[in-house]
Amino acid sequence: MKCICDREDAMKKRLVMLIVLVLAVLLPFALAEAATKPIIPGGALTYKGHSYYIYKSNKNWEGAEKACEKVGGHLVTISNAAENAFVTKYTQKIQPRYGWIWIGFCNKYETDGWQWVTGEPVNYVNWLDPDFDYSYFEYAGLFINTSVVGAWDFCLGDWEQYYMCEWDTVSVTVSAPKTVKADQPASGTVRLTWTKGKNAKKYAIWRKDESASDYVKIGETTKLTYKDKKVKNGQIYKYKIQAVNGDKSAYSSVVKACPLPKLTGLKAKVSGKTNIVLSWKKVKGAKHYYIYQKGPKDDEFKKLHIDTSSTKVMISVKNYFGKYKFYVVPAYGSFEGLKSSKVSIKIENPVTY
Repeated sequence: MKCICDREDAMKKRLVMLIVLVLAVLLPFALAEAATKPIIPGGALTYKGHSYYIYKSNKNWEGAEKACEKVGGHLVTISNAAENAFVTKYTQKIQPRYGWIWIGFCNKYETDGWQWVTGEPVNYVNWLDPDFDYSYFEYAGLFINTSVVGAWDFCLGDWEQYYMCEWDTVSVTVSAPKTVKADQPASGTVRLTWTKGKNAKKYAIWRKDESASDYVKIGETTKLTYKDKKVKNGQIYKYKIQAVNGDKSAYSSVVKACPLPKLTGLKAKVSGKTNIVLSWKKVKGAKHYYIYQKGPKDDEFKKLHIDTSSTKVMISVKNYFGKYKFYVVPAYGSFEGLKSSKVSIKIENPVTY
């Protein structure tokens, strides 16, 4: 027994060592990937496929570069006069009168001379004084004041000032779609519509059944509408939409739907001289009913201010005589089901002597 136990202990130790070895190999890569994933602020500007953002936090040069690296970028590098003009214009909005911002130009290595933090070639410089010997200094900032705009000057490394980060990619902020609506175009079908989400390339549709504990994704579409045909009449569903473009937006507001069977058995009859009584068969799942009317002088049907849970209603039409048409819509909350067939009836003008 002792031999068996010793063998099992040895196998456990080997397994633990193997797990430790795998973690030691993979963990640094995972951490590095997480650390360099771009985190671009929503207010960043874009230029030639790159993103730029000025952080209004005073840091020394080393602190500023580390802060940029932490969000997956680097201190801004400038490759030509056009980019310098763009960076200068942006800087003037943040520092309108006087000051510097850190750029990613440094001379902290004695033998290499001035270089960009990214290692890219130095094809353009814009020193404040082209005749001045800047080789004795280590860091550069972009200079702003009323007479000299966009020139570079030396800055001591322990000076603390604003800094501009650059990312070699464009920030894409995906916004959630708005004005989500649901209706019922056919039996056993829910149709969703919404307005476009900013930068969205497609939309994910999420649904929660009445008895379910959480939402599930039921489909994707590039359109601003979606038909869910896998629903049952009389059952309550909740929907929310998410915009997608690589990243995903927040969810839209939730909309509720309850597809209903078509209302049948609608009848109309005159009661007295100026009243119409409508009746119909109860619709399973409906909480109430809306009445639509088209009178003798109407060009189209109008929704009456009648919200009833009954299957019978009396309508007074004292003002006008002639032909009336009606249809009834079963509803669950604000969600309306299918229209009933139309019914017509005529109110005769009583003869007076």
